[in-house]
Amino acid sequence: MPLSKVKTGSIATSVTLTSPTFTTPALGTPSALVLTNATGLPQAGLGTNVVGNGSAFSANGTTSIVSSTLTTLTFATEIFDTNNNFASNTFTPTVAGYYQINFGMSYASAPSGQAYCQLRKNNTFYSNAVQSSGGYLSSHTGSVLVYMNGTTDYLTVVCAQFGGTTISADTVINGCLMRAA
Repeated sequence: MPLSKVKTGSIATSVTLTSPTFTTPALGTPSALVLTNATGLPQAGLGTNVVGNGSAFSANGTTSIVSSTLTTLTFATEIFDTNNNFASNTFTPTVAGYYQINFGMSYASAPSGQAYCQLRKNNTFYSNAVQSSGGYLSSHTGSVLVYMNGTTDYLTVVCAQFGGTTISADTVINGCLMRAA
């Protein structure tokens, strides 16, 4: 193509038959990006405030609670665990961030004395569950946002009751990553 026919602003800035020179066009910043087939993206590589593939879990079970004894609640049935972070009645996430945790228990028959249920982070009190309904009380439920460092932090749920006899309680825990750190 003769040089006189090359337009200003075109991709080709000069043309010879053996080695054309090309200029990369300025594309600007895209306003949206759609990934249709991306796997293995690391959590850290996602944009700010994007949860991405953070863990989510749900489990339930039954626990016998001996009177006047602090008891770790058991969750024998894992309903789902997307990142294998829940095991042995303990949640240990591998992604640092803020997790929404819901936990609770309900008694087959309400204890005759006081009782409490609490979420523990690294075996230290973090949040109490709220007592509700029935005779003295028949259930405890809690919901809290917890920061977890993704390496050493872990959560468990404990309960104590002071009714004089061993009682049975149905237990539940679930949670998910709400925002990566």
